[in-house]
Parts: sequence; structure tokens; C-alpha cells
Amino acid sequence: MSESDLQDNNPLDPGDNSNLASGEGHSEDAPPFVPGLDGDPGSDQEEANNLEESTPVESDAFNAHVFEGQFEPNITSYQIIWQGSPNYWAGRGGNKIVAICDHIMQGSMESANSWFKNAASEVSAHFGVARDGRIYQWVRVENGAWTNGIMNRPDTSLPWLAEAIQKKINPNLLTIGIEHEGLTGQVFPEAQYQATLWLHRNLIQNYGIQPDRQHIIGHYQIDAVNRPGCPGTGFPWQRLLTDLGATQPKTTTLTSSSSSGGFLTGPVPGVVSGAFGPGTVNTNNAYVRSYPSFGAGVMVLRKLPAGTLLKFIAYTDQGAVYKGNSRWYLIDFTDKGGWIHSLMIS
Repeated sequence: MSESDLQDNNPLDPGDNSNLASGEGHSEDAPPFVPGLDGDPGSDQEEANNLEESTPVESDAFNAHVFEGQFEPNITSYQIIWQGSPNYWAGRGGNKIVAICDHIMQGSMESANSWFKNAASEVSAHFGVARDGRIYQWVRVENGAWTNGIMNRPDTSLPWLAEAIQKKINPNLLTIGIEHEGLTGQVFPEAQYQATLWLHRNLIQNYGIQPDRQHIIGHYQIDAVNRPGCPGTGFPWQRLLTDLGATQPKTTTLTSSSSSGGFLTGPVPGVVSGAFGPGTVNTNNAYVRSYPSFGAGVMVLRKLPAGTLLKFIAYTDQGAVYKGNSRWYLIDFTDKGGWIHSLMIS
């Protein structure tokens, strides 16, 4: 899909993800130092402790090493292999963990491990899950990993993220970062899926994280410009949330044309209704379409200039995929209706 399918004469900066497999390209994930924290990345002794020799952590030790609380019974146990990274903030500045942010490595576990151990990379994650089911840990959960980078067109429909923006809190201080070995679009092998399910389940239980799509998010929801395909279309969102017992938003199939400004090419599946926004168009000549698709027969209703303020009455995550993102917003009929891709909105 080309940029021109979404807008005219003002392409978005998609970021260069081509060098992620070698580790390069993650450097922008290092957030600026936040004053008031205990260290950056910590004292010499803390750094030495954090870079101790890789150690498998059995479930009993894992409970003390990573979590405060008990594991959910009657599930398969995994070893956590401690790796350590010098790239972290000591503590979380008094902030409570509210979400898990999932990532794709765009490469191998070994490449990511080497990169996260390199102080010059200025990047890390709390955990990584390999395609064969191994789980690595680089940063203790009580510390802030440098995993989410700079916010760029963040998803302000997430209440906690909107509040973080308002209060100028770095999302790294609010989230647990989980990297996954592989490339954008690759389907998870069963071993990888079961390992990340186990990890998510125990993090949720021990840290009181809500098991829903507002609190289990993708990197693209923090940086939609440079990380639109992270974790990508291969990430098993639906299965993971179902297995975690998440309450799914009620969806319908939209058939009425009145809500979309009098135009509807066909039924739209997976529509979540509600009041969303306002949102601001972030690029010139952003296309508003009659249907959340780029296909033949879909009309371009109009083009909107940057800065246009819009209200929305629904969204679907089953629209045409662009840069790994399938969310489209339905514009309120008072703003003339139509569908616009979420990457066009801040």
C-alpha cells in the first residue's frame, strides 16, 4: 500500500525499520532522562548486579526475583533466563504499573540480547520470548526499561496514556515491555504463544493489570509513526485476550449508511460504537473514504487539511491494514461522516 492511498503530497515519515534485525534502529527507543529518578541507568553496583551471568530462574526463585505474589496454579511453568541490561531507570518514579506493551524484535533473540546488553544502544526490555518458548529477562520489573521510545501520535483513546501525556509521565514508567522474537507479520509458533501467554497471565495476576486491549497494548499505540508494525499483524491479539479471560468490547456489523454520511459500500464488521475523540488530522490532504478499505469501488469522500478537529462515533479493527495497523475511525455525521485511517489522526 502506498502513502498516496491515505493522503496526497505529504507522506508520513514511516521510520526505517530495515536495520532492526542487527539491533540498529532501536536507539530511538531510549527515552530522555526523567529528572527525579534514582539513577540513569543506576549506580555502578546496580549495573554490576544487573549484568550478572545469565542464570535460569526456576519458578520458586522467579517468584521472589520478578514478582511479589503467587503464580497461578495448574499451569505449565517456564524458566526465566536472566540476562541483564545496563539500560534502565532504577525504580519507576513512584508510578504504578498499569499496562503491558508488546513488541516484535524484527530479528532473533540472540541479536536482541546482544543489543540490550550494549550500553551504547540505550535500549532494553523487561522480557523477551523466543520462537522456541525460551524467556529472557533483562530488567527487573520494579525498574523502568527503555523499551517504548518517544511518544509519536500515541493512542489517546487509552485513558491511562492520555493521562500520562497530560501529566508528562514517560510511558516506560507505567508499562512492562515484552519483546517477541521474529518479524512483523510472522505467526507465532505454538511454543512462543504458550510462553507469552504464561508470562502475560502471571504479570497480570501479580501486578493487577487489567486483561483488556486498553491495558495490553502494542508499541504502535505509543509510536504510530516509527513503530506502526510493532508487534504487527502476526501478533495473536484475539487468542491472547480470550485465553486471558478478557472482556471484549461489544462489536456489531454496521449496515446502515446514515452514520457514514450517506455512503456505505458494504457491511463493516467488528464495529465498536461509542464517543471517541476529538482527534486532530495530522497530515495534509488526508483521505476520508466511504468504507474502511482501499479497494476498488470505495469512494474518496473528501480530503482534510492538517489540524482538522474530528469527533468519532465508532471504530473497527477489521479495516484494511496499513503499516501493520487495521484500525479505522468512523467520523461523526455532524463532521460529515466517512472513514479515516487511525494513522491520519493524533
